[in-house]
Amino acid sequence: MRSSSRKITFKVLFGYIALGVLAAISGWLVFSELGNFTATQTDDLKERQKLIKISGLVTDIYENESLARAALQLNTADKFNAYVSQNDSLINTIDTLRILVNNSYQQALLDSIQVIFDKKQQDLSELRRLKDRNTSEKSIEQTINKLKSIDPILGKLTLDDYVENPTEVNPKVKEVLEGFIQFSNESKAKDSVSKVDQKQIDSIVTTSRDMLRKIQQEVASQRQSLMLKERELVESDLKTSRQLRNLLRTLEREMVASSQSIIAQRQEALDRGTSIIYMAAIISFILVVIFSIVILNDFWKSQRYREELEKSNTYTNSLLKSREQLINMVSHDLRSPLSTISGYSELLQKTAQNAKEDNYLDHIKNASAYMSQLVDDLLEFSKLEDGHITIESIPFNLKTVLDETSTNIKAIYADKPIALLVKHDPALDITIVSDPFRIKQVLYNLIGNAYKFTDEGSISISTKLHASNNKYSVSITITDTGIGISKEKQKDIFNAFTQVNQSTNTKHSGFGLGLAISKKLMNLLKGSLSLKSAVGEGSSFEISFPVKLSYEEVETKPIATEVSQFELKAVVVDDDASLRQLIADILEQHQVTTYTFEDAMVALSALESLSYDLIITDIQLPKMNGFHFMETVKQLPFYKQQPIIAMTGRMDINTKDYLESGFSKVVYKPFEAHTWVDILSELFPERITKPEEENSKTSYRSKHFDTHSIAGFLNHDEEALKSLLELFLKDTKKHIAELKLAQKENDIKTINDLSHRMLTMFKQLKATSVVPHLEVLEHATVADNEILEALEKELKAFYKDMQAYITPDYTP
Repeated sequence: MRSSSRKITFKVLFGYIALGVLAAISGWLVFSELGNFTATQTDDLKERQKLIKISGLVTDIYENESLARAALQLNTADKFNAYVSQNDSLINTIDTLRILVNNSYQQALLDSIQVIFDKKQQDLSELRRLKDRNTSEKSIEQTINKLKSIDPILGKLTLDDYVENPTEVNPKVKEVLEGFIQFSNESKAKDSVSKVDQKQIDSIVTTSRDMLRKIQQEVASQRQSLMLKERELVESDLKTSRQLRNLLRTLEREMVASSQSIIAQRQEALDRGTSIIYMAAIISFILVVIFSIVILNDFWKSQRYREELEKSNTYTNSLLKSREQLINMVSHDLRSPLSTISGYSELLQKTAQNAKEDNYLDHIKNASAYMSQLVDDLLEFSKLEDGHITIESIPFNLKTVLDETSTNIKAIYADKPIALLVKHDPALDITIVSDPFRIKQVLYNLIGNAYKFTDEGSISISTKLHASNNKYSVSITITDTGIGISKEKQKDIFNAFTQVNQSTNTKHSGFGLGLAISKKLMNLLKGSLSLKSAVGEGSSFEISFPVKLSYEEVETKPIATEVSQFELKAVVVDDDASLRQLIADILEQHQVTTYTFEDAMVALSALESLSYDLIITDIQLPKMNGFHFMETVKQLPFYKQQPIIAMTGRMDINTKDYLESGFSKVVYKPFEAHTWVDILSELFPERITKPEEENSKTSYRSKHFDTHSIAGFLNHDEEALKSLLELFLKDTKKHIAELKLAQKENDIKTINDLSHRMLTMFKQLKATSVVPHLEVLEHATVADNEILEALEKELKAFYKDMQAYITPDYTP
């Protein structure tokens, strides 16, 4: 489901990325086309400016034509100067337009127009000069007429008196007129004119007229040629004007064509941009449709998977409920019969008539123990999975716990030729604080596995106390010489229901829960569990967990033997008749009178008339459960704080919960007969009695040995027992001396034989601290000084304890 969700997320993200890339490409293309459009728009503006300039130029040219005509017709300097000024302005306009033009052809047209303008101005100037010449001829005519009228008048004259426009007079005519005027002015005024000879004056005037006529004739002759020249100039001017107009039209067409080309380019850019947008929209739509289909398909798959997952979840929940029901069934319906089987087996062993019956009972006990262990592992694993296990902090002695656990396991596998060596760190002979019950569970699993997967050889257990910055931790290493574990299996060995080898012989089979439980328990203890192993070379498991040191002595509880008697009265409430009878039989063997009830309501009614010292009740009872029964009993007016013991097959409730609810003790099914003896000894230590005084003297049990078994062989004869033990001590010291000698000479066979010989008696005395060392020496292949030194150390304590029993007033 999570993978499907990730796929949908990836596809959605990929779709967005694809659309983003498409948008980026489309934007880039549109931006490029927009750049082209902007560039063409700029060019269009330039073309428009050029067109405006051309239009203005055409207008100015037409205006210039008008000025040219006016200058020719009026033949005045002002008009001509205006024409020249206008012409210069047109030239400047052409120069400005040339800057805007980036086309060589248009540049050439402008150059041609400028050349034509220059030529036109030259032609017009030439025409004006011809006009001036024509004016001079008129001036001569006027001069002649004036000379005709000079006869009656003689006075001071000026050139203005003869010509209207002196500046336009022909130079020759002007020269004659100026000479005449000078001559006239040098004459006397009218009123002072001397009487000159009239003939002389007439002669001068006549001569002047003749000269002027002659000049007039020359001017007339020149005029004919000038007219021809003027006609040529006019025709040239007309031709020039036509050329100019043609050039202007060509330039204008060129400008218009260029502008239209730019407009077409702009339109193409717009069309391309529009096409890109359309294509991008179409592709985006297609992508959206495709990704929508893909994502919807995944979504539908996800929905289908979700529905299937919900169905699977519903089915899983039903399986979990079934598992819970199964666990409840295992807790009660299976553990109760197991308690009955194991309990009656113990009772029958005490009355077994021969070895054959005893062997049968051993098989029954082993089978029930196997089933009990399987049930315990299943329930323990279930509690660990559900997080229903809490860690307690209790002071205890690790050496005692380890010795007890290893000895109990060794007794189960007593038929295997395996030497057990326990090496304690001397620093750990103190009280530490942790959870001894959980540590014992882990040790039981690890040591049990070591025995289970080792056919012969040895199992060594070593402890070590580590200190760092006032923080302490303990490491325990269990090493065996068994079948070993391959590296491929080592990574899975701590998983639930995983075995070393599925094809392994059944003698090496297991449940596959022990290591998984141990790993989880070590995690709860904030410790670690590690493994080193090789196939065929054995395995080494190491546990490490933090501890606190305690300087309080662990309370030593009274030791009750199987023959202890209490003289108590107990009320037993259980709906299982066989289990109820079993408890009654076990208790009655220890002088405990029992009142049994199947129904809690009936028991409540009978309590008032009974005298009892304790109550034992099952938790799962019909009509009224054990908790309700306990609470009701405590509310009775005649209740005198007698202990109420809970009995249950359910492991999902912690012992702490039972105690906090009001129970004095709790017994988990299946149980063994000695369980009740231990509980009664703890609750009623002052009520422990021995069946016979003489037996109590010979049945001595201490930390290092137990004489009960040997005393039975001697009919509990205390004197014979002590004599035997004195002889045993003497022989032991002798054997130790021989062991040292054999060790020194490296005589392995002698070491093995002596150890084997010594083991029988030490096992009979249940000397659990000495037996492991002797077992190692029994199977030793090399002389190990360290083992012998450890043996001597344990024997010193053993000697001291036994000597104190043999001779009460003995002082070492």
